[in-house]
Amino acid sequence: MAFNLKTAAWRILLLGFLATFVLPARAQLVADPGFELGADSHIWVMNAGATFSETNAHEGTHCVKIAAHGTILQKIQNLNPSTAYVLSAYIMIDGPGKAVLGVQNYGGKFVSTKQTAAPVYQLVKLNFTTGASDTSAEILLSNGSDSGTVFADDLDLTPSPPDAASAPATPPAPATP
Repeated sequence: MAFNLKTAAWRILLLGFLATFVLPARAQLVADPGFELGADSHIWVMNAGATFSETNAHEGTHCVKIAAHGTILQKIQNLNPSTAYVLSAYIMIDGPGKAVLGVQNYGGKFVSTKQTAAPVYQLVKLNFTTGASDTSAEILLSNGSDSGTVFADDLDLTPSPPDAASAPATPPAPATP
């Protein structure tokens, strides 16, 4: 079958239409996840040790730079109760810093994961489940050491995919005589 430019162009146009207007987009739960608003952002709560940076971004033009004991925090609204979520961030550490990615006030105990020795951006993930009546959570990033600098970018918060281990097992195929 010969390549037909008109047919190929229509297929590409149709795929673009479907991707833009028909397929549902996944809602971004984290506001300004790539820190692209920079100093104009009033979304993130920051202490004196955290600033926006126009250098060392993972993607885009901005990231957050967190000095010793600095912290950033954002309250996330409109979560579903009793739902498992995955919080992820790209984290890079300059020097002996210790990055802490955490979640609090979601209906459970504070949960966190720590990252050390990351001279290039690494994807860090954290799982948590909202409480039975909880529809919000606070996400945070901090530098839990006395020195070094933590850079973070491109945060994401998504519902966890169903656990494959809890899915019903496929019954074995009948034995053949």
